[in-house]
Amino acid sequence: MHQLLPQYIIWTVCSTLFTITYGCGRTPATPRPTTAAPVTTTSFVSNRKPCTQNETVSQGCLNGGTCFVMEFEEGHRTTHCYCKENYIGKTCFYIDPTLIFQREREDHVKAAAIAASVVGIVLFVTVIVCILVLRKRYIRRKAQEKEKEKSEKEFRSQSPGPNTATNGGHQETEQLLIRNGVPNQSETRV
Repeated sequence: MHQLLPQYIIWTVCSTLFTITYGCGRTPATPRPTTAAPVTTTSFVSNRKPCTQNETVSQGCLNGGTCFVMEFEEGHRTTHCYCKENYIGKTCFYIDPTLIFQREREDHVKAAAIAASVVGIVLFVTVIVCILVLRKRYIRRKAQEKEKEKSEKEFRSQSPGPNTATNGGHQETEQLLIRNGVPNQSETRV
């Protein structure tokens, strides 16, 4: 289980980062267009008529707008401007504010996507560094345990058995203890 733990962590972090960056970078879903009703032909009478020269001058459409007249009753005409894209108003004087706000919204979405990506990368690198540090500690601890076991086996193999002479075995044990950093008991009895 310990060997699979880093793989699970990496998989979890990567899938989370993918979800975050995908969610921040995409635009909201728009509803699907409904199916159009069958086209039926009807006689359509338009009340929109072209302006006369005097009406065009008096209306004063700006920024490429075109003048047209709406006539609901005979002799009663109202002039209007048909504005080109990006302009609104009675005389097409004003720039459409949705353009400005739409650009700002797109900039906010881009900034959020970049911020989420940077945070994701920082988190990913942090997790990788933590995994590497923990693995290095684990390897170091295992190496120390092996070294300790090796020295204990060496100590046991060099210690005198039950058939060894008392004087010779005692001297060898003292020498081995001194080599391993254990103080000599005969010197401490003073």
